[in-house]
Order: sequence, then C-alpha cells, then structure tokens
Amino acid sequence: MLSVVIPLYNKEHTILRTIYSVITQTYADFEVIVVDDGSKDAGARLLAEHVHDGRIRIVRQENQGVSAARNRGVAESQYEYIAFLDADDEWLPTYLEKVVEAISLHPDAGIFCTPGLHRNLMTGQGRYFIANEYRGKIAEMDYFREPKVLGGQTSGVVVAKNAFERLQSDYEGGGFPVGLNLNEDWACFQSIALISQAVYIGFSLTIRNTHVVGQLVDLEDDGLDMRLNKTPKYLNITLRNYLKLGQCNHSFERYRKYEIRSLVSFFFRMRHHKAHLSTFIENLDPAHSRLLLPNEFKFYSAVPRSIGLLFIFSTKLKFWLETKCYSTT
Repeated sequence: MLSVVIPLYNKEHTILRTIYSVITQTYADFEVIVVDDGSKDAGARLLAEHVHDGRIRIVRQENQGVSAARNRGVAESQYEYIAFLDADDEWLPTYLEKVVEAISLHPDAGIFCTPGLHRNLMTGQGRYFIANEYRGKIAEMDYFREPKVLGGQTSGVVVAKNAFERLQSDYEGGGFPVGLNLNEDWACFQSIALISQAVYIGFSLTIRNTHVVGQLVDLEDDGLDMRLNKTPKYLNITLRNYLKLGQCNHSFERYRKYEIRSLVSFFFRMRHHKAHLSTFIENLDPAHSRLLLPNEFKFYSAVPRSIGLLFIFSTKLKFWLETKCYSTT
C-alpha cells in the first residue's frame, strides 16, 4: 500500500531514531526506501548494522541533492502511495494507520497533509501546530487557502504515485526540482495540489526536528540569498504549472500575491532594499505581474519604505481576514 521514501545525507546522528519511528508503526504494510545520497558519514552503515527489517532497502547514489534523492526513491517504489520522511524527522506510531484511513475515505485525492510537533532538537522544546477547523477530522481542503497552515511539512505529506508521475511527465519541475535544495518541497507539493484534490488529516502525528546538525533550513546566513535567488525558482515553477493547467484557482492567486508581498516586505526592511527588490523582481517570471495590481512592482521601487510597508500590511490584513485559517499549539 505505502512506500516510505527517506533521503539520507550525513544524518548518522538522527537516522536510527527516524527509522525506528517507521518500523514501530501500528500499520505494517509498507516498504522503506532509504536513498543514501553520497553520505560521507556512517548513517547507512548504522542502518545496516542495527536495523534488520526486510521492508527496508538502501539505495546508494553519488551526491545529487535532496530533490534527486527523493525522485530516485519514488522511482524505486513499488506501491501506490508515497510517504515522505526526512532523515532527521519522526512519526508517531499511528501516523500511517491514520493516513491509510484517509486514503480509504478519499481514494481519488492526490495529496494528504498531516500536522504535528515542531521541536528544537537541541533544547527538546517544541510546539504543536494544527488547523483549528480540521482538528480531529479527515477532510478535503482548499490547499491554497493557506498552504503554510494546511500544507504541513515534508515529513507529514503523502502523495498518490500517479499524481507524482503526472507531475513529472506533464508539468515543470520533474517532481522535486533537481538542483533546488530549498523550497523544492513547496514546488512539488503545491504543483500536485494544483492538479489533484488535497486532504487534511487533523491529528498531530508527525515530528519535525529543527536545529539539527547539517540541516539546510537552519543556516542563518542563507536567508537573503534564499529569498533573492532560490525562492523565485519555486515561485516560477508553480506559477507556470498553474498557467499550464488553464483553470482559474482564486485561492492560488490570492496566496501567491500574499507570498510575493511578504517577500517584498522583507526586502523593505533591509538597508539596500531597492537593490534587493530589483534583483528579486528580475528573478521572478514576469507573468507574476498579472496577479498583482497594475504597476505594483514599479510602485514598490518608487515609494518610500514606510508607504510600501503600510500598503503591504493592509493587503496582508485583508488576506488574513478572508482566509481565517488559524493554527493552534
């Protein structure tokens, strides 16, 4: 029924905890594909020495990045649904059981999202996040109403393999876009949510560990480069997939405007904001301007910082009031 795909790169300090959270699931009909993406540590060896379970396969490749590793895992999979799990995250014991229940209730859905605990692995402290209106429920959802609340994070996402393969064959990105090591999950999952129904599993059953050695999202000096150069790549891929689909999705357009304006707000708060704004706009697909107000990018380049921030705050307030999508801890 389920194939679990785990990309592994230099996570010897967490991989055993991750894999134990899988093999102790109450639902047992699954395979695990661990893709060792050219690790330089002993993670794969530790797995082979300490975990003896016929459901687990280790596939090795030269280092190509997390996107290529996940794509390889999907290609190696044998079952109809793919559960993604990072090598430093964990699942609670009933996670897959609840996923299978969701699949049985919504067999035509292409993506299933489950919330959970966000935990600082260094301090042990964490917070649970769950969308209030779906607490204790399994239901179809409007994914783009608020993807950051409803879309979960990579280790809480399961996709139908046929939806993933359709994305690979017919749309941009090739599944997880190879070469993109930040926002690659957003590019993939948002594209799948554009072409298939999304389901929310309103139970906190995943653990996302942060402040892990070697974790890309914890690199403090990467924030500006990420927003200037990497985030636009994800935005461009998903926009072009949306336009290719040829169907109006008001929630996608509203959220995309919110995303862009949030990024512009970030640049406005920096010393050389006009130069950063110019670079960001140059990196965006020009088709984004169709979603914004006429000449909105020119407006940002011309107005004082305070006016730009005030305008963006007003649009974000409107977004929050319209979506009313809240998460609690």
